[in-house]
Amino acid sequence: MLKGSARAKAIAMKNRLREQLLKDVDAQVLEAASPQHLKSLLKSQAGQRGRKRFVRLVVNDPKLLTKTFHLTDVPLRKVREAIQYEAVELLGLPIDEVEFDFQILHSAGKTVDGVFICADKKTLERYFTIADQAGIVLLEIVGYTIAGVNAVFQNQAINAGRISILDFSKEGELYISIFNDLQCELLRALPNYRPQQVRTEIVQSLRCVCGQSHHKDFDHIYLIGKVFPEDQEALTAELNSSLGIPTDRTTALDTFSLNSSGKKIMNLNLAKNYSLSLPSRRLSFAAANALIGIGMIIAVIFGMQKIMLFQKVAAERATLTEADYQAALALQKELVLDHVGK
Repeated sequence: MLKGSARAKAIAMKNRLREQLLKDVDAQVLEAASPQHLKSLLKSQAGQRGRKRFVRLVVNDPKLLTKTFHLTDVPLRKVREAIQYEAVELLGLPIDEVEFDFQILHSAGKTVDGVFICADKKTLERYFTIADQAGIVLLEIVGYTIAGVNAVFQNQAINAGRISILDFSKEGELYISIFNDLQCELLRALPNYRPQQVRTEIVQSLRCVCGQSHHKDFDHIYLIGKVFPEDQEALTAELNSSLGIPTDRTTALDTFSLNSSGKKIMNLNLAKNYSLSLPSRRLSFAAANALIGIGMIIAVIFGMQKIMLFQKVAAERATLTEADYQAALALQKELVLDHVGK
């Protein structure tokens, strides 16, 4: 049994192999805010020529949560269990009704930092049921925040340097992520209600990370999601005056392609345990029913044989007379006496 770092390496290798296999599949990327939204999207595509069967689903659904974690004094083999309990607490559901996936972004000494996504299984089943009914296979389900970070790296061809991504795509919540040479230094969620307070929190978060690193500057800052021009201007001015970040290093990405090509910084997927398509499920269901049917037939045959045997014994007993009974008793006594004499 693998332990410690060996186990972590084995899990990482397994995830890389799976990611490589999924990467080779020609799949369409769809964005949906709910199962009903996905149903509408697929209905609008019905009958279109060249529609792809495989889909990578990016979900901006409030029922799918993206959270960071910071664990201390937790061995690597126990990280999954700790994340599972945190997901259960967040969703307020029994442990067998929660689906989650996580990624360790940094570990040092006795601390482990990372990110996880979670959702209740009933919601996920609704997405899969709708996909099955449309005849498509969901290869991936991931939150918009994770997809947005990956998209920025892929579309902007970022390979090095320190960047920050400010994600305003989720209403009422802001995600700040900071990467230095592709290594995550910070992933933090903030309530996004008051622009002035948010700007202050952003500046403090960026300043804190700079203070803990030898790299004191940012090569670029990207804003994704719904950002009003006046808010972008005010934030850019705040970053320039407080941290000295030139205004030309801040870019708002109003629209960008959530493609599946290129290296992913974050590899999380809530569809890992739902690999069967509707035809495969139907085949499995038919096979299970066939086995149950065969078992029932064998049970019926065995039961009929027993009944026939009992009926035969009862019929033979009905033909016996009083003379046969007395003869049997005499034979029994003779055998007993013969045994005692020996």
